[in-house]
Amino acid sequence: LSGQVGNGGLTAGFAQSTPERGATLLDGRGEADADQLKRVSVTEVTLRSGTTDITAWGNKNLTLYVPVDSSQFLKDQTYTVYQISADGSLEQHSGRCSNEEDGRFIRLNTSHLSTFIAVPAAKAALPFTDVKPGDWFYDAVAYAVDKGLFNGIDAETFAPGEAMTRAMLVTVLWRLEGEPKANSDSGFADVRQGQWFYDAVAWASASGVVAGTGTGFDPEGNVTREQIASILYRYAKIEGWDVTAGGDLEDFPDGWQTAEWAARAMEWAYAQKLITGKGSGLLDPQGPASRAEVAAILMRLLEL
Repeated sequence: LSGQVGNGGLTAGFAQSTPERGATLLDGRGEADADQLKRVSVTEVTLRSGTTDITAWGNKNLTLYVPVDSSQFLKDQTYTVYQISADGSLEQHSGRCSNEEDGRFIRLNTSHLSTFIAVPAAKAALPFTDVKPGDWFYDAVAYAVDKGLFNGIDAETFAPGEAMTRAMLVTVLWRLEGEPKANSDSGFADVRQGQWFYDAVAWASASGVVAGTGTGFDPEGNVTREQIASILYRYAKIEGWDVTAGGDLEDFPDGWQTAEWAARAMEWAYAQKLITGKGSGLLDPQGPASRAEVAAILMRLLEL
Protein backbone atom coordinates (compact mmCIF):
# COMPACT_ATOMS: atom_id res chain seq x y z
CA LEU A 1 0.00 0.00 0.00
CA SER A 2 2.72 2.46 0.92
CA GLY A 3 4.08 2.29 -2.64
CA GLN A 4 0.79 3.59 -4.00
CA VAL A 5 0.27 6.41 -1.51
CA GLY A 6 1.30 9.82 -2.79
CA ASN A 7 1.40 13.21 -1.13
CA GLY A 8 -2.36 13.17 -0.75
CA GLY A 9 -2.20 10.67 2.10
CA LEU A 10 -4.59 7.77 2.43
CA THR A 11 -8.33 7.99 3.05
CA ALA A 12 -10.54 5.00 3.82
CA GLY A 13 -14.22 5.26 2.94
CA PHE A 14 -17.17 3.13 4.02
CA ALA A 15 -20.45 4.11 2.38
CA GLN A 16 -23.59 2.14 3.13
CA SER A 17 -26.32 1.93 0.52
CA THR A 18 -29.88 0.62 0.23
CA PRO A 19 -31.04 -2.96 -0.35
CA GLU A 20 -32.52 -1.75 -3.64
CA ARG A 21 -29.03 -0.74 -4.77
CA GLY A 22 -27.75 -4.19 -3.83
CA ALA A 23 -30.47 -5.90 -5.85
CA THR A 24 -29.63 -3.72 -8.85
CA LEU A 25 -25.92 -4.56 -8.64
CA LEU A 26 -26.59 -8.29 -8.35
CA ASP A 27 -28.98 -8.11 -11.32
CA GLY A 28 -30.40 -11.58 -10.75
CA ARG A 29 -27.06 -13.23 -10.01
CA GLY A 30 -26.36 -15.17 -6.85
CA GLU A 31 -28.72 -17.30 -4.80
CA ALA A 32 -30.59 -14.68 -2.78
CA ASP A 33 -34.36 -14.85 -3.10
CA ALA A 34 -36.69 -11.83 -3.31
CA ASP A 35 -37.20 -11.64 0.45
CA GLN A 36 -33.47 -11.80 1.19
CA LEU A 37 -32.76 -9.05 -1.34
CA LYS A 38 -35.07 -6.74 0.59
CA ARG A 39 -32.93 -7.26 3.71
CA VAL A 40 -29.33 -7.20 2.41
CA SER A 41 -26.69 -4.87 3.89
CA VAL A 42 -24.72 -3.01 1.20
CA THR A 43 -21.34 -1.34 1.83
CA GLU A 44 -18.93 0.30 -0.63
CA VAL A 45 -15.34 0.26 0.65
CA THR A 46 -12.72 2.56 -0.88
CA LEU A 47 -9.11 3.55 -0.34
CA ARG A 48 -8.02 6.79 -1.96
CA SER A 49 -4.74 8.67 -2.20
CA GLY A 50 -5.48 12.18 -3.38
CA THR A 51 -7.72 11.65 -6.40
CA THR A 52 -6.49 8.10 -7.11
CA ASP A 53 -8.49 5.05 -6.00
CA ILE A 54 -6.44 2.15 -4.68
CA THR A 55 -8.38 -1.06 -5.24
CA ALA A 56 -5.65 -3.73 -5.04
CA TRP A 57 -2.16 -4.25 -3.64
CA GLY A 58 -0.51 -7.12 -5.44
CA ASN A 59 -1.59 -10.54 -4.26
CA LYS A 60 -2.03 -9.53 -0.64
CA ASN A 61 -5.33 -10.07 1.17
CA LEU A 62 -7.04 -7.58 3.44
CA THR A 63 -9.36 -8.52 6.29
CA LEU A 64 -12.57 -6.51 6.30
CA TYR A 65 -15.33 -6.22 8.87
CA VAL A 66 -18.40 -5.38 6.80
CA PRO A 67 -21.16 -3.72 8.87
CA VAL A 68 -24.58 -5.39 8.84
CA ASP A 69 -28.05 -4.80 10.25
CA SER A 70 -28.22 -6.49 13.67
CA SER A 71 -31.93 -7.19 13.25
CA GLN A 72 -31.26 -9.30 10.15
CA PHE A 73 -27.91 -10.97 10.93
CA LEU A 74 -27.36 -13.18 13.97
CA LYS A 75 -24.13 -13.33 15.94
CA ASP A 76 -21.92 -16.40 15.37
CA GLN A 77 -23.73 -17.40 12.16
CA THR A 78 -22.00 -17.68 8.75
CA TYR A 79 -23.33 -15.64 5.83
CA THR A 80 -22.71 -15.17 2.12
CA VAL A 81 -21.26 -11.82 1.01
CA TYR A 82 -21.20 -10.92 -2.70
CA GLN A 83 -18.48 -8.56 -3.92
CA ILE A 84 -19.31 -6.45 -7.00
CA SER A 85 -16.33 -4.81 -8.73
CA ALA A 86 -16.44 -1.63 -10.82
CA ASP A 87 -16.58 -3.71 -14.03
CA GLY A 88 -19.65 -5.55 -12.73
CA SER A 89 -17.89 -8.85 -12.02
CA LEU A 90 -19.10 -10.84 -9.03
CA GLU A 91 -17.22 -12.79 -6.37
CA GLN A 92 -18.71 -14.79 -3.52
CA HIS A 93 -17.30 -14.77 0.01
CA SER A 94 -18.32 -16.48 3.21
CA GLY A 95 -17.90 -14.79 6.58
CA ARG A 96 -18.81 -15.20 10.22
CA CYS A 97 -20.93 -12.59 11.96
CA SER A 98 -19.70 -11.11 15.24
CA ASN A 99 -20.30 -8.25 17.63
CA GLU A 100 -17.47 -5.74 17.67
CA GLU A 101 -17.06 -2.51 19.62
CA ASP A 102 -19.14 -0.41 17.25
CA GLY A 103 -21.82 -2.87 16.15
CA ARG A 104 -22.32 -6.10 14.23
CA PHE A 105 -20.04 -7.13 11.36
CA ILE A 106 -19.20 -9.97 9.01
CA ARG A 107 -15.50 -10.74 8.73
CA LEU A 108 -14.09 -11.71 5.34
CA ASN A 109 -10.84 -11.67 3.35
CA THR A 110 -10.47 -9.99 -0.05
CA SER A 111 -7.65 -9.06 -2.42
CA HIS A 112 -9.32 -5.88 -3.64
CA LEU A 113 -11.97 -3.34 -2.70
CA SER A 114 -15.37 -2.58 -4.19
CA THR A 115 -18.99 -3.01 -3.07
CA PHE A 116 -19.99 -5.76 -0.65
CA ILE A 117 -23.53 -7.15 -0.38
CA ALA A 118 -24.17 -9.22 2.76
CA VAL A 119 -27.13 -11.57 2.40
CA PRO A 120 -29.19 -12.55 5.49
CA ALA A 121 -30.47 -16.06 5.98
CA ALA A 122 -33.65 -17.07 4.23
CA LYS A 123 -36.65 -16.97 6.50
CA ALA A 124 -37.89 -20.44 7.30
CA ALA A 125 -41.61 -20.83 6.93
CA LEU A 126 -43.25 -21.07 10.33
CA PRO A 127 -45.63 -24.02 10.78
CA PHE A 128 -48.20 -21.96 12.67
CA THR A 129 -51.47 -21.08 10.98
CA ASP A 130 -51.92 -18.06 13.28
CA VAL A 131 -48.55 -16.39 12.51
CA LYS A 132 -48.33 -15.04 8.98
CA PRO A 133 -45.82 -12.84 7.10
CA GLY A 134 -46.96 -9.26 7.55
CA ASP A 135 -48.07 -9.73 11.15
CA TRP A 136 -46.25 -7.22 13.36
CA PHE A 137 -45.00 -10.08 15.53
CA TYR A 138 -43.91 -12.43 12.70
CA ASP A 139 -40.18 -11.69 12.91
CA ALA A 140 -40.17 -11.86 16.72
CA VAL A 141 -41.93 -15.22 16.77
CA ALA A 142 -39.62 -16.57 14.05
CA TYR A 143 -36.60 -15.36 16.04
CA ALA A 144 -37.81 -16.91 19.30
CA VAL A 145 -38.69 -20.21 17.66
CA ASP A 146 -35.38 -20.32 15.76
CA LYS A 147 -33.50 -19.78 19.03
CA GLY A 148 -35.44 -22.61 20.65
CA LEU A 149 -36.94 -20.27 23.25
CA PHE A 150 -40.61 -20.74 22.35
CA ASN A 151 -42.69 -23.64 21.17
CA GLY A 152 -46.19 -23.51 19.81
CA ILE A 153 -49.03 -24.64 22.04
CA ASP A 154 -49.39 -27.40 19.46
CA ALA A 155 -47.85 -28.28 16.09
CA GLU A 156 -49.88 -25.72 14.14
CA THR A 157 -50.76 -23.05 16.71
CA PHE A 158 -48.54 -20.46 18.36
CA ALA A 159 -51.36 -18.50 20.06
CA PRO A 160 -49.69 -15.07 19.71
CA GLY A 161 -52.55 -13.28 21.48
CA GLU A 162 -52.71 -15.67 24.42
CA ALA A 163 -51.53 -14.19 27.73
CA MET A 164 -48.03 -15.22 28.80
CA THR A 165 -47.91 -17.00 32.14
CA ARG A 166 -45.20 -16.69 34.76
CA ALA A 167 -44.19 -20.32 34.18
CA MET A 168 -43.88 -19.72 30.42
CA LEU A 169 -41.58 -16.71 30.85
CA VAL A 170 -39.30 -18.46 33.33
CA THR A 171 -39.13 -21.50 31.04
CA VAL A 172 -38.03 -19.31 28.13
CA LEU A 173 -35.14 -17.91 30.19
CA TRP A 174 -34.28 -21.42 31.41
CA ARG A 175 -34.01 -22.58 27.79
CA LEU A 176 -31.88 -19.56 26.99
CA GLU A 177 -29.57 -20.58 29.82
CA GLY A 178 -29.19 -24.10 28.41
CA GLU A 179 -31.83 -25.91 30.51
CA PRO A 180 -29.70 -26.42 33.65
CA LYS A 181 -30.79 -29.11 36.09
CA ALA A 182 -32.29 -27.92 39.35
CA ASN A 183 -29.87 -28.34 42.27
CA SER A 184 -32.48 -27.66 44.92
CA ASP A 185 -36.20 -27.64 45.55
CA SER A 186 -38.20 -24.87 43.91
CA GLY A 187 -39.08 -23.39 47.28
CA PHE A 188 -42.71 -22.86 46.27
CA ALA A 189 -45.62 -24.96 47.46
CA ASP A 190 -47.40 -24.51 44.12
CA VAL A 191 -44.42 -25.77 42.08
CA ARG A 192 -43.98 -29.51 42.49
CA GLN A 193 -41.82 -32.25 41.02
CA GLY A 194 -43.18 -33.59 37.75
CA GLN A 195 -44.74 -30.36 36.52
CA TRP A 196 -43.44 -29.27 33.09
CA PHE A 197 -42.05 -26.02 34.51
CA TYR A 198 -40.50 -27.44 37.70
CA ASP A 199 -36.83 -27.38 36.65
CA ALA A 200 -37.18 -23.90 35.14
CA VAL A 201 -38.76 -22.40 38.27
CA ALA A 202 -36.30 -24.17 40.57
CA TRP A 203 -33.38 -22.78 38.55
CA ALA A 204 -34.88 -19.28 38.46
CA SER A 205 -35.52 -19.33 42.20
CA ALA A 206 -32.04 -20.58 43.07
CA SER A 207 -30.46 -18.02 40.71
CA GLY A 208 -32.42 -15.11 42.10
CA VAL A 209 -34.27 -14.47 38.85
CA VAL A 210 -37.65 -14.83 40.57
CA ALA A 211 -38.73 -14.28 44.15
CA GLY A 212 -42.35 -15.41 44.06
CA THR A 213 -45.53 -13.49 44.79
CA GLY A 214 -45.55 -13.80 48.57
CA THR A 215 -48.03 -16.67 48.59
CA GLY A 216 -46.19 -18.94 46.15
CA PHE A 217 -44.96 -18.70 42.59
CA ASP A 218 -48.36 -18.61 40.86
CA PRO A 219 -47.03 -20.46 37.76
CA GLU A 220 -50.28 -20.29 35.80
CA GLY A 221 -50.91 -16.64 36.60
CA ASN A 222 -50.58 -14.11 33.78
CA VAL A 223 -47.22 -12.35 33.99
CA THR A 224 -47.63 -8.57 34.16
CA ARG A 225 -45.52 -6.04 32.29
CA GLU A 226 -43.82 -4.87 35.49
CA GLN A 227 -43.10 -8.49 36.47
CA ILE A 228 -41.52 -9.06 33.03
CA ALA A 229 -39.32 -6.00 33.53
CA SER A 230 -38.25 -7.19 37.00
CA ILE A 231 -37.51 -10.76 35.91
CA LEU A 232 -35.48 -9.63 32.88
CA TYR A 233 -33.67 -7.01 34.98
CA ARG A 234 -32.58 -9.66 37.48
CA TYR A 235 -31.58 -12.01 34.67
CA ALA A 236 -29.51 -9.27 33.01
CA LYS A 237 -27.71 -8.56 36.30
CA ILE A 238 -26.92 -12.26 36.78
CA GLU A 239 -25.51 -12.37 33.24
CA GLY A 240 -23.31 -9.37 34.01
CA TRP A 241 -24.97 -7.11 31.45
CA ASP A 242 -25.03 -3.34 31.84
CA VAL A 243 -28.22 -2.32 33.65
CA THR A 244 -27.29 1.25 34.51
CA ALA A 245 -29.59 2.89 31.95
CA GLY A 246 -32.80 4.39 33.25
CA GLY A 247 -35.79 6.07 31.66
CA ASP A 248 -38.36 8.44 33.17
CA LEU A 249 -41.66 6.68 33.84
CA GLU A 250 -43.33 10.08 34.07
CA ASP A 251 -43.29 10.01 30.27
CA PHE A 252 -46.45 7.90 30.67
CA PRO A 253 -49.66 9.17 32.27
CA ASP A 254 -49.92 5.89 34.21
CA GLY A 255 -46.22 5.45 34.93
CA TRP A 256 -46.89 6.21 38.60
CA GLN A 257 -48.90 2.99 38.81
CA THR A 258 -45.69 0.94 38.60
CA ALA A 259 -45.14 -0.83 41.92
CA GLU A 260 -42.24 0.49 43.96
CA TRP A 261 -40.49 -2.87 43.88
CA ALA A 262 -40.59 -2.87 40.06
CA ALA A 263 -39.82 0.80 39.37
CA ARG A 264 -36.05 0.49 38.84
CA ALA A 265 -36.46 -2.52 36.57
CA MET A 266 -39.18 -0.79 34.55
CA GLU A 267 -37.00 2.34 34.19
CA TRP A 268 -34.24 0.15 32.76
CA ALA A 269 -36.60 -1.76 30.46
CA TYR A 270 -38.06 1.51 29.17
CA ALA A 271 -34.62 3.07 28.62
CA GLN A 272 -33.53 0.02 26.62
CA LYS A 273 -36.79 0.09 24.60
CA LEU A 274 -37.62 -3.43 25.77
CA ILE A 275 -40.99 -2.29 27.07
CA THR A 276 -42.58 0.74 25.48
CA GLY A 277 -45.98 2.38 25.61
CA LYS A 278 -49.07 0.77 24.19
CA GLY A 279 -51.04 2.23 21.30
CA SER A 280 -52.93 4.47 23.71
CA GLY A 281 -49.69 5.91 25.09
CA LEU A 282 -50.04 4.05 28.38
CA LEU A 283 -47.35 2.00 30.09
CA ASP A 284 -49.90 -0.37 31.66
CA PRO A 285 -47.37 -1.75 34.18
CA GLN A 286 -49.82 -4.12 35.86
CA GLY A 287 -51.47 -5.31 32.67
CA PRO A 288 -50.78 -8.72 31.08
CA ALA A 289 -48.56 -9.34 28.06
CA SER A 290 -49.28 -11.71 25.19
CA ARG A 291 -46.94 -14.41 23.93
CA ALA A 292 -46.27 -12.28 20.84
CA GLU A 293 -45.38 -9.25 22.97
CA VAL A 294 -42.98 -11.28 25.10
CA ALA A 295 -41.34 -12.75 21.98
CA ALA A 296 -40.74 -9.19 20.75
CA ILE A 297 -39.37 -8.07 24.14
CA LEU A 298 -36.95 -11.01 24.27
CA MET A 299 -35.77 -10.41 20.72
CA ARG A 300 -34.99 -6.79 21.63
CA LEU A 301 -33.16 -7.92 24.77
CA LEU A 302 -30.99 -10.46 22.96
CA GLU A 303 -30.26 -8.07 20.07
CA LEU A 304 -28.86 -5.62 22.65
